[in-house]
Amino acid sequence: MTTPPMWEFQITPEQGQKIALVSANWAIVDYELGHLISTLAGVSDTKDGADLVHILDLKKKIDLIESRRKDGRLRAEAAEMSREMRWVAEHYRPDRNMLAHGIIAGEAQIVWSHSKQKILDLGHLDALVSEAQYAAHVAHRLLMLGLGAPSEALPPRPPLRPETQ
Repeated sequence: MTTPPMWEFQITPEQGQKIALVSANWAIVDYELGHLISTLAGVSDTKDGADLVHILDLKKKIDLIESRRKDGRLRAEAAEMSREMRWVAEHYRPDRNMLAHGIIAGEAQIVWSHSKQKILDLGHLDALVSEAQYAAHVAHRLLMLGLGAPSEALPPRPPLRPETQ
C-alpha cells in the first residue's frame, strides 16, 4: 500500500519524517556546539550565550572551539573530536543545507538548490538521516569532552555517497 503524498510537496509521510529527523539532528549539532562555546567563554546567562553563538555559522563554531582547545581551555583529547566535527561539516552538511533550503519537488522526488544549481535525490533520505545522526553524536561527544566527561568511542562513520566524495 502506498501512503498518500503530503501537502503540495508530493512527499510521503515517511519522507517527511526523515526530513524532520535530519533537521532535528542538525539542530542538536548547533545546540551542542553553541553550548560548548558558551561554556568555554564562561557565559552562564542563557540569553547572553544565545546572543554569542547564534551569529556564528557551523564552520566558525568549529574554528572557535579549535582555537579554545589550542589555548588550553579545552582538553587536548578534544582535538580528534574537533577534527571529526570539521570533517562531518565538510562532507555531510552541504546536503543537509540543500534539504533545509532547497525547493522540494516531490513529484520528481528531488530537492533543487537554485543557489548551488544542484539536485538532491530524495532517494538518499536514509543516508542523510544516518549522516545527521552521526553528526549529532560527534557534537555531543565534543561537548561532553568540554564538560570534563571521559572520552567515548563514536559509532561507525556512515560511508560517503559517491556524489559527495
